[in-house]
Amino acid sequence: MRNQSSHLLHSRLSRRCIAVTLLALTTVLALTNGRYLGSTQSSPIKPTVLASTTLPDGVASPNGSSVSRQQSPPKPDVRIIVSFIYFESERQSACERNNKRTNLAMFLRLAVATSGLNIHFHITFPGLKPSVGEILDSIGAEPLSDHGGLRTMLTRMLTNQMGNVIVRNSTVHTRGAADLCHHYDVLWRAVHHEGREYDYVFTLNDGVRGPFVDAVISKALVERLPFANVPLWLAKHLTLMVQNKQARLVGSVLSCQVDTHVQSSVLLIDWRVLDIALQHFKATCEAGMSWVDAIGHEVGRYRLSPRDPC
Repeated sequence: MRNQSSHLLHSRLSRRCIAVTLLALTTVLALTNGRYLGSTQSSPIKPTVLASTTLPDGVASPNGSSVSRQQSPPKPDVRIIVSFIYFESERQSACERNNKRTNLAMFLRLAVATSGLNIHFHITFPGLKPSVGEILDSIGAEPLSDHGGLRTMLTRMLTNQMGNVIVRNSTVHTRGAADLCHHYDVLWRAVHHEGREYDYVFTLNDGVRGPFVDAVISKALVERLPFANVPLWLAKHLTLMVQNKQARLVGSVLSCQVDTHVQSSVLLIDWRVLDIALQHFKATCEAGMSWVDAIGHEVGRYRLSPRDPC
């Protein structure tokens, strides 16, 4: 069953098929082989428990009266693994490289630097890795200035001097592999090599700029979430995921490329269904896969309905 907003989106898309950039995030229920993406049947990944902090309004006393609400138990830290894919090559124009470097610098400053140690970042470079100096030059920073600690911060992040940030070159051997393939490599290693467990997976690439946060709104959302230490920039995604009990995926952009689906440029995925997502991520690692075929695997996992005409 979908929520009301999903029904409204579906009815509009059935009349016309256009790419829509959502002003608000879209919550999606994806179907796989006739079952919800949220199914945990035959999942090799142990589910995590989403804690509930809801308490009764009062506790009955022996004489039948009501006493004040008991103090809420402490919220558990939310555990999220973030996979960011950055691709740069000599064939790209200076404009494209500058745009990508600006996006990377903003993500490091506005997302990584504002997150606690419970948020683990994996930044993967399938191509060239720009130096801190090149990044600063691309955003118009003076080469000898630290710019309020920006140079120092970027240096620490990009040289693995922070406990929750891993920066590495890609180990994927498929030439020209899609971003989903590199995400698969990161997440597979987290599960099978590091033996880690999280509550959610957040994936994005260098085509995304931000995050841009309304602090007032985000702080109010964070207070209502059943987790502690939630970064403000993740508040909207997590709120949509938690509010809809059947949602297992939240995205930012709706696309009609190939078919109606949520683009994989920004995705929040429930860890309990990671095994399903990884099947499609891995499929994009096939050598010689065309752009259309790679989009097909994205569509297969993140479309609104298997019958949406587009």
